[in-house]
Amino acid sequence: MTVRRISRDVMAVAALCFSLCVAIVTPQAAAAAPQPSLGVAYDAAAPDDPDRTYDYYPPKAPGGAVVVFVQSHRWAERVPDPLLLSGFVKGVIRGGHAAFVVRHRSGPRAVHPAPVQDVAKAFAEVLARVRSEGLDADRVFLVGHTSGAQTALLVALDPSRLEAEGVAPEAIAGIVAISGVLDLGPHPDRLAEEEAAIAAAFPTLRARAEAQPASWLDRARPPILLLTAGRDLPRRVEEAQAFMEQARRVGRGPVQRFVIDGRDTASILDLVSRSGATQLLEFLDHDPGEGGLPERWQIVETWSDPPYTTEDFHTRFADLIETRPVDEHFTLVLNRPFPAPPGAPFRLRPRTHQSIDLVALLEAMGPEEVGRGDFLVLTNVRGEKAFFPMSRLRELEARIVIGVDGERNLFRATDLYHTVRRYTWVDVHPERVDMARPLGAFLFFPGEEPSRSESLPLFGRYALTTRSFERMEADPRAALADLPVEGRKVILEGRQCVTCHRVRDVGGRAFHIRARDAKKMGGHALPLERYPEVVWRRFVFEQEAVAEEIGANVVDFTPREAQALYDMIVAERERRGVEPWHRPERDRDHHRDRP
Repeated sequence: MTVRRISRDVMAVAALCFSLCVAIVTPQAAAAAPQPSLGVAYDAAAPDDPDRTYDYYPPKAPGGAVVVFVQSHRWAERVPDPLLLSGFVKGVIRGGHAAFVVRHRSGPRAVHPAPVQDVAKAFAEVLARVRSEGLDADRVFLVGHTSGAQTALLVALDPSRLEAEGVAPEAIAGIVAISGVLDLGPHPDRLAEEEAAIAAAFPTLRARAEAQPASWLDRARPPILLLTAGRDLPRRVEEAQAFMEQARRVGRGPVQRFVIDGRDTASILDLVSRSGATQLLEFLDHDPGEGGLPERWQIVETWSDPPYTTEDFHTRFADLIETRPVDEHFTLVLNRPFPAPPGAPFRLRPRTHQSIDLVALLEAMGPEEVGRGDFLVLTNVRGEKAFFPMSRLRELEARIVIGVDGERNLFRATDLYHTVRRYTWVDVHPERVDMARPLGAFLFFPGEEPSRSESLPLFGRYALTTRSFERMEADPRAALADLPVEGRKVILEGRQCVTCHRVRDVGGRAFHIRARDAKKMGGHALPLERYPEVVWRRFVFEQEAVAEEIGANVVDFTPREAQALYDMIVAERERRGVEPWHRPERDRDHHRDRP
């Protein structure tokens, strides 16, 4: 690698600008602080070419990501951008990261594939510099603006570009395309100057086709972040949307898009002033080893179009749907899954709701779908159960709510919570995982509510789908009738443990839903007989400590309830010879639930 000084005057001005825009320091601090390296040549075959150079702006402290920014304007032009240093680089450094700015050949030499070859070579040299500087080589992000976005994407998506420089494509932790030119095809609404620039940089149809970033989406790829401005140039927003849709159809890597309101193609680079593109810094702060995109983005994306739906209630049973006005009782029931401090406003306050009479719904579904009998068992998407005699549901005029105002899929309304362990006796080290508690279709009683001894207000009555209903000839909990009276009351009435746990194979099997992808997560509510002896004792008698270790709510058993429950389950385990599950995720696959 050769270091070339472009000129003493240019270097002095650039260094002065950087020091003014990034920080004002004392002479003592300046002597110790790492200094920028400007005009570093990266191509040994062209050590005196000012186009084939990079600038390095060190981080304030180690530990951050590394940004490699492709400086390009319509490929052939080398136009100074005042916001590149004062807005972009300053924002990256302020965020705790390192920044490299790389350039490629300009003028008539900027004809495909020259810019891509240059940036690939520059990336290889930058990666070596990253390692020599002790920076994090696992968090190197390639970023491009306008034509630089197209070049950055092609370097990252076409594996042959980096492989030609001896670098694995996996060295790129993520790509950011800012106001990118993502479609090289002719478009009548494109600016004439931009169309001319594309024609000059990609003079043949073959060159245009080969350089289309979307042509390479079927390969494994790093996460991609697309940023466009609210007042962007023509075609930018449309091209980003089309690119994201195609990337998701192909499905070889995560991609997300944001529109930065109040910005244009130039000012979108400003990461310093208010309302800047904070998503870019959030992308850099994210650890790629924890998933392709920041978890918050994944959560928003997942629950904007969740894998569960109440839409089929609307399509299948349109004739049964009634739209009714909302009162305070309905608002209270609607917001139960969204806990809030006392006095805080309700999260959801619709004016109308759409619902179906439950008995009419079951009759319309028919015995082939829901079975026959005078008892109803509800099972929601989280594995919780609720039990009701049909006679009681008729008496209370139960309804299934499937929409509010114009929203037909109530699973889009989701509350988040987190745990730090799945099982206290398995997970030694705490690890926070965000979970989802979706609203979904839910059971609503317009007048009198069932008593708590009949049904808990929250568990098993929300997050319902058309597959949640099962009619049975008798109450399945009757199999527990010969259990000791006090213990039986705890699991069936007082605490209703069987909404989440099973006893004698009766009850729910509740589990967590991971928020970022709606996948089932460990931490299943085990059959009570399956808990190891020491664990079961702690669960009953040390609830506060256990709840803190898991990150869950305390079940405030009374001393009498705790003793009755503990003794009953111990006796049941011994009487039936039930083996405990010491490793729940493994043991459940090797043992029958009935010993």
